[in-house]
Amino acid sequence: MIDIFSFAVFLTTALFFILFYFAFNRSISYLFFSFFCMAYAVISFINSEQEYVLNIQSDATICLIADIANLFLIAFLLWEMLIPYRKWYLVLYFVISFILNPYLFQIAPITFLIIAATSIAIYGLYNKVKMAIWPVIGILGLVVHIYLASENLQMTSYNLDILLFIACIVISVSQKVKLQNEEKQKALNRSAVLENELLKKNIKPHFIFNSLTSLQELIEQSPKDASDFVEQLADEFRLVNKISTQTLISIEDELNLCRIHLRIMEHRKGAHFSLHTEGISGDEMIPPGIFHTLMENGITHGYGTKREGYFELKKTVSNNTITYTLFNDGEIQEHQENPVRKGTGLKYVEARLQESYTDNWTLSTQQVEGGWLVKIKIKTKQ
Repeated sequence: MIDIFSFAVFLTTALFFILFYFAFNRSISYLFFSFFCMAYAVISFINSEQEYVLNIQSDATICLIADIANLFLIAFLLWEMLIPYRKWYLVLYFVISFILNPYLFQIAPITFLIIAATSIAIYGLYNKVKMAIWPVIGILGLVVHIYLASENLQMTSYNLDILLFIACIVISVSQKVKLQNEEKQKALNRSAVLENELLKKNIKPHFIFNSLTSLQELIEQSPKDASDFVEQLADEFRLVNKISTQTLISIEDELNLCRIHLRIMEHRKGAHFSLHTEGISGDEMIPPGIFHTLMENGITHGYGTKREGYFELKKTVSNNTITYTLFNDGEIQEHQENPVRKGTGLKYVEARLQESYTDNWTLSTQQVEGGWLVKIKIKTKQ
């Protein structure tokens, strides 16, 4: 009965490690352990009618399968413990175990296996390979089995000792995969933070470049207006510098920045821009510069010839979702691309939203009657 149970466990574990192989970086060590378990599943199946006792050599087929299984086990440990020159060690183990041992050493195969496996596991433990302690515990279980057998005190079957070893290996690999996934997620998070910081640093040069270009044009066209432009530009620079390092600012500060920018663009284009709000209380907290950046994009790409511009920012709350819609009546030309293009500006907005709200936000842009609409939805915690 125990062999049928062992067969089911070995086969399940083999399939489990095959799935591990395809799911996690196709690590060949998982295949080695899967083949090891498959071999012992075959042994358990063959012995389903009789108890399999260690060191009985009457069945040459079972012994051969066990030796091959042990070879896969050694391969698994070599790859898992990151042993250097592991291919050569595997060849050496094969030569000693299959060719030399039967004629020269005549050491019991399980004893020779445990000596080799213990050495590999201790090497991994010494070099602080993650989760190396579990294979060591599993191998110690096999050592206890050999001792009990040698003292005629054996109270369990060999298969149960193997099952203990398998349990230790499964724990080891599962914990290692968990750590790898955590490290991968940390790396992704660090990457996202670095990208956000890069965009924060890039948005300033992008903004300053556009502003200085405007100033140069205005100086040539109207030196008097250029003087007012410089004063307003200084106000904008001070406000941008103040808020750019913050994660969230009040929407009132954001709207002040937007209005200053509209006055600057009025000087540059000789135009008139207005900003209207609806549903805004003034104390909402938002990532800095998002509406300022969207309005800057809207003016740059939507007001080539128009000398009158209208922006409207609305806020609505419904079903634990805050929605901001920013409309502008920019020019719409046939075959025109969306003026809020995914350049540095829009990437900055997305990075800021992700930084503050993780994945609980969406941003969409669309052409509507009379202009363009940008919609930001933010899910709030229930």
